[in-house]
Amino acid sequence: MKIALCDDENSFISQMRELITESGGFDGKAEIYGYESGEELLAAFDKNRFDIVFLDIEMKNINGIDTARKIRETDRNTIIVFFTSHSEYAVSGYEVNAFRYLLKNSPRAYYLHELRSVFAEYRQRHLSYELKTSKAIYSIPIMDIMYFEVYGRTVLLHTVDETYEFSGKLNDITADKRLIGFVKPYKSYYVNMEYIKKIEPKSMVLKNNAVIPVSRMSAQSVAEKYTAYITEGF
Repeated sequence: MKIALCDDENSFISQMRELITESGGFDGKAEIYGYESGEELLAAFDKNRFDIVFLDIEMKNINGIDTARKIRETDRNTIIVFFTSHSEYAVSGYEVNAFRYLLKNSPRAYYLHELRSVFAEYRQRHLSYELKTSKAIYSIPIMDIMYFEVYGRTVLLHTVDETYEFSGKLNDITADKRLIGFVKPYKSYYVNMEYIKKIEPKSMVLKNNAVIPVSRMSAQSVAEKYTAYITEGF
């Protein structure tokens, strides 16, 4: 894993290096690079192709938002996390697919919690779910799974582009610790919250407009988990 820290305060870069190491969320296998301007980071990006980039929004010359825009021109997969001293800047990150913000001058425990969440997202993006159908054995990136649909011992795994049918049990799927960020809205469904567009009283609508039922008993729990997911991460 390659991590870039970009902030015009070198002391803050040093602080974040320590916190990243202390968080332990990447199993100690990471290369951490520090840059004091967006220009420096962009000059190094093509060579390094960082997995995670931490960017200060308020930098001189090219700011964090503009730096992220440049990164997104060539890379849609890098996880981008913004540092900011002002929470109102958070909305600016949506256009560059950066949904995480670390508020400066926050308590140490806050940073550690957020960093572990970022690394959990990284692991999620690089894990695969293996399944065997009547025709072949597949390895599906977990980040591509929209939801599981189960009827008896028949499982339908839905991605954006395809549906795979295989034999299995819902209990085994919900117990799989790799499936971080999934929620069970109804007795026969297990949904990746990344793909939820909205939640209604008796159903949820996914980003491909699929409608998934939400049971009365699950409604409150699903709403709470989804709120935590979009505000705090995994």
